[in-house]
Amino acid sequence: MKSKSIISITVLLLLLGAVSSCDNSLNTDIEQTLSPYLELDAIDEASNTTLTIRKGAAAGLDSYFAFDVSNVQTNGIISEGLVEGWCLEWNKPIASNNDRHDGVEAYSTFGSDKWKPVNYLMSIKNKLKREDPSLTYKEIQVSIWSLIDVPQFNLDEVLAAGKMPSRMMSDGRPNFSVSKVKEIVERVRSNADAYTYSESSPFMVFARTDDNSQNGGFVPCESGDADQCEGFVSISGSVYVDANSSEEKDSSESGIQNTTVTLTDDEGMEFHTKTEQDGFYSFIVYTGDDEKSFTLEISEETEDTEDFNEGLFDSYLPTTPTSGITVMVDTENSTGINFGFEPQVENLIERFNSGEIETNTETRKFWAVQLTAGFISEATGLSLDSYVTVPKDSLILYLSEIENLFLDEPFQFGEANIDKLFSAWKTILRNDTDLDKLLAELITAELNVVSGRGSGSLDFDLALLAFGESSAFELNDDNLPGLRAAMKVGEQGPDFMPELKSAKTVEDAKLLLRETIETIDSKTNTVTTRSVPVSSFVVPGQAEPLLRSFNFSGGGGGSVGPAE
Repeated sequence: MKSKSIISITVLLLLLGAVSSCDNSLNTDIEQTLSPYLELDAIDEASNTTLTIRKGAAAGLDSYFAFDVSNVQTNGIISEGLVEGWCLEWNKPIASNNDRHDGVEAYSTFGSDKWKPVNYLMSIKNKLKREDPSLTYKEIQVSIWSLIDVPQFNLDEVLAAGKMPSRMMSDGRPNFSVSKVKEIVERVRSNADAYTYSESSPFMVFARTDDNSQNGGFVPCESGDADQCEGFVSISGSVYVDANSSEEKDSSESGIQNTTVTLTDDEGMEFHTKTEQDGFYSFIVYTGDDEKSFTLEISEETEDTEDFNEGLFDSYLPTTPTSGITVMVDTENSTGINFGFEPQVENLIERFNSGEIETNTETRKFWAVQLTAGFISEATGLSLDSYVTVPKDSLILYLSEIENLFLDEPFQFGEANIDKLFSAWKTILRNDTDLDKLLAELITAELNVVSGRGSGSLDFDLALLAFGESSAFELNDDNLPGLRAAMKVGEQGPDFMPELKSAKTVEDAKLLLRETIETIDSKTNTVTTRSVPVSSFVVPGQAEPLLRSFNFSGGGGGSVGPAE
């Protein structure tokens, strides 16, 4: 299977939840931070603006961010409401999961020579999309970075150094067209000097945050002739795992990434785009306010050898039509055009068991031992890293990544590191209910995937986890805030919790670990078989045996405890 890694499959997943970043490193150069707006005119009526920020796709916009602008006094430049947002500092993070940023200062770039290339790009952005409807916000965003002086961004150098923001990478490669970016940048640089500002010119508003987050930018509909807001509509939806085979996308059902969706216009011209990590896709089409017809489809075979289409059809069955879907649009966006797929559970289990799908996964027992060692180390201050396979700090990182996988509230392990380790440890060892057993195998599978122990195809692995999370949600009937509420060490621990206070040396900690492993054996020995019967149709209860087969398929070759 193809490998689709987001940083590389061993370094792991992008941050989906509380922080969306152009990059994870912070630019601490004060001069660089101030440089972009020192020459700009402040918009006094927007000097204390509030921005609520989401990813653009989450708001149905074809832009890097979606800014909900509020707390703005009446002026002729900015009004309150939702606008397309752009990242202006590729190497700084900003919270963007409906996160609120107060005290944002707005500056006008109108008339600025320094901002002329970016503003010229904004003036031709819709023209570029009319010429090529498959153009996405990613090509526009990378072009903006390339045209801004500060912070400096050189596309080839950033790619070569492996510093491209993870949201723009899939399987170690750009998930945007590098050639299109270079064509856009060359076109802008060739024509920007001759570009002159006028009353009809759109221009970027520079939004300066005051909380060490990246600064953002947006072109308000009041800017210029508002061409960026007229004549275009979006056609969007999701490719998702239909965990309950309902043929409708439920809020708990997550998307399938890297799947090519094809749009054909009424003249037979085809355009292609690939789904985001959450399965979302979007085409921006120009209608000029006239009703136009488009057709959508997902094909098993495409010209893109790096997409997941072939693997998707190989392991999943469509629950909704995948071709011949006609969409009529005029002035309104068309949303919710979704493509559902259900896993071929029995077939996948057989392929895992036979070794046809090769993995390097580890079992539930392996991860239970690693979590036990991590918990003992965190609680006692005595490191057991040299006696187990996965260091404590890596476990904490993996758990943080798991918290941000699919559902808005998936596994939530707590804020403190010791609570994270304890919550995960307790979850992986519970066997009382069907939900307990599913969550134990799900957290095992997610630890395998985020640590780089999977099938070699991140597209495949993430779709499997999406099925697991959605199935757990279906079985969860106690209204917990997520699949498993965070548990604190101060609460009553499991009956096998070691007497941590007695550990004074590393040898004491090793002894505690060995004693606890005996209990782990009793907790996990009921799930040491990979062969399980399944029904002929997909139900939430099938996720546990499927995930179990995935976890066992790697052979469990890792060390599970300290040497005697």
